[in-house]
Amino acid sequence: MSTSTYHHGDLKNALLRAAERMIDADAARRFSLRELAREAGVSHAAPYRHFSDRDHLVAELAALWMADFVDHQEASAAGVDARANLLAAGVAYVTWAANYPSRFVVVFDPAVNRGPGPTGLGVHAGRHIALLDHLVGDAITAGVLTGPPEVTGRRLWATAHGLAGLVSLGHLPLEVTREILDRTLDAG
Repeated sequence: MSTSTYHHGDLKNALLRAAERMIDADAARRFSLRELAREAGVSHAAPYRHFSDRDHLVAELAALWMADFVDHQEASAAGVDARANLLAAGVAYVTWAANYPSRFVVVFDPAVNRGPGPTGLGVHAGRHIALLDHLVGDAITAGVLTGPPEVTGRRLWATAHGLAGLVSLGHLPLEVTREILDRTLDAG
């Protein structure tokens, strides 16, 4: 039975929301556009008005989700203290993954995320790297971190990403994130 909120004139958003529900329920499930149409309560041909195929739809959702992911980090790191901003962004990274584990998988799926590019997901992936580089640069300038900025930044990203994966899969409680990231920053 469809849980559609589709109303004439809002087909694209109805399809995106239906796909979001399906992916949130099971990121690994490979649904067809026909199944999506059924979930959205529209004709089986309707999805093709906006999406050439399932990959096109998933890429568009991934771009929306990456934007939300980066927005969440940017909002958390809006203070004046370089160390606190870096820590807050790391906690926000892991928290978003814990709150949206299926979306986290999709956003970082190499088949979907092909890195920075001129549109969609690539734009927001570029924003993500730019934010990391900015926060690490501020922390190095403030004496919080040392070392080459790119290496230091990628080390911190790897730590946050690893924690995000472990937390989103239920292997670590979210509550330990802040302490682990805090100690990682203390190590320089």
